[in-house]
Amino acid sequence: MIGAGAALAAAHAGFSVTLIERDEPAVQPGRLGMELRTVTLLRASRQLLQTLGVGDAHCATPYTGMRV
Repeated sequence: MIGAGAALAAAHAGFSVTLIERDEPAVQPGRLGMELRTVTLLRASRQLLQTLGVGDAHCATPYTGMRV
């Protein structure tokens, strides 16, 4: 997420950017048929994502707990 965010910020600043992954990301579908991850973002990180145009693209919900 850090590399993709930095690449997006550089692209928004006018730089020509190519993002290369070493390996294809492993997808492990959850019960809903999509990859599910829990990510915690600080307010500053959410503001940065919103500035880059992706902050509102994902539905944020309050974290209430975890069972392992």
